[in-house]
Amino acid sequence: MVFFLFKKLFDNKIAIFASLFTIFATPISFYAITLKHHSLALFLTVLAFYFFYKFQEKKDIKFIYAAYVLAGLCVWTRTLDGAVLMLSLLIIDLFFFRRGIKHLVLISMIILVSLIPFFTFNQMIMGNPFSIIELHPLTDTPMRMQIEKNMITLNESPAKIKQSELLENLGFIWNPEIRTGSLDVLLDITILKLGNTSGILLISPFLITAFAFILERIKWKIKLSTTDKFLGLYAIIFFLLHKNYVMAIITDTPIVLEYRYLLIMYIVLLYFALRINKVRELIETNFKKIALLYATSVIILVLYFIDIFPPPFMNIYYSIALITSSILLSYCQ
Repeated sequence: MVFFLFKKLFDNKIAIFASLFTIFATPISFYAITLKHHSLALFLTVLAFYFFYKFQEKKDIKFIYAAYVLAGLCVWTRTLDGAVLMLSLLIIDLFFFRRGIKHLVLISMIILVSLIPFFTFNQMIMGNPFSIIELHPLTDTPMRMQIEKNMITLNESPAKIKQSELLENLGFIWNPEIRTGSLDVLLDITILKLGNTSGILLISPFLITAFAFILERIKWKIKLSTTDKFLGLYAIIFFLLHKNYVMAIITDTPIVLEYRYLLIMYIVLLYFALRINKVRELIETNFKKIALLYATSVIILVLYFIDIFPPPFMNIYYSIALITSSILLSYCQ
């Protein structure tokens, strides 16, 4: 779906690049091979983006209806992610395209029908169609992480020792001394590598490039397209509704083991990065070299994984993100 979406938004070369980039430079592929509802929510959202663009392209109202149905299914899959998608669609559809009462009534019916699985699931599990399962524990003993002297133990797992050893081999370094001062947090997320992850550095290359898109639009006085406005609105609503997750990634890094809540933002920020004319021209001009680089990377990674398993994912990820961020900042200057 990433390929099909970016092929519609740009062209074939950019679509191939975006697909490979998503696989190698984001954690999306990692979560795609596990049974996580975050991956399903990501798929439904990208598919909704695709239908929204098809609606603009074909001027066929059925495509926007399909996007609403996918948003309803996304609410069932992950309530907060679905809410972001639904709000973004409603705001753009009702205010940007200036819809009438008839359209509002029709999409309300479509949304209610698409939410039937969500209401049914809540009724079966919680006994109330309007109860949201994420807000209620399914057991009397809540899952919790206990910070000990030298490590964090996973009390909810019977194989906690093996899990701790595996996570350590993967590059997760436990640091129970969480510092909350503003300067401490700033140093930890930029230089000192707080705990087992690297805070905002994991998405900083995307953020830096996406901000460059805003500067380019302002500098050349280029008007935003409908897709720019839609995905920009989606990003704003996403960060507002996910502010607790985003802040936890920055301030409480030792307890945040993954970035599954931010998966869709890799796609959104990648879109804005590829909307920069210079970036797009560089990719199209050097497409063969990039393809060769990807092929070489795959071979090297396979050989490395065979030789060292499990590989220290987080250490590799941190180093690459830090190098990429430094290069991008230098380029911007």
